[in-house]
Amino acid sequence: MVKKALIPVLLIAGLLFLVSSAFSAPNPLDCSGYPEPRVFLESQSWHQEPDGKIFSVQLATCFPLLQTISGPTVHFDVRGRLTGNPGIVKGLRVQIFKNGADPTLLVPLNWSCTTDCEQWFSIDVPLSKLL
Repeated sequence: MVKKALIPVLLIAGLLFLVSSAFSAPNPLDCSGYPEPRVFLESQSWHQEPDGKIFSVQLATCFPLLQTISGPTVHFDVRGRLTGNPGIVKGLRVQIFKNGADPTLLVPLNWSCTTDCEQWFSIDVPLSKLL
């Protein structure tokens, strides 16, 4: 009787695993789980003060490089890092480069950092604002 009781429980557990895996959130570290193939891109800006102190701003995301995007929005998980950079980040600019004028969208932020910080931002960018 124990064996018969375990089979339905194992089947239900297996089905729950399959359903949760199918609807899992994208992984912004290995770029899996997004609707289209993506590559991890990072941009950095380093600068040095006259007294020798070095600062950096780094942004990274899984980007749908050379992919066709459909739907009303495209989702980005953006990692921001500030090194030696105290202050407040007020916005993140999203820009698509193409021939002619480059459309830009400013995403408002309010990220405060005292020295070295890392923060993840989830943003949905309306494609109508970029194309």
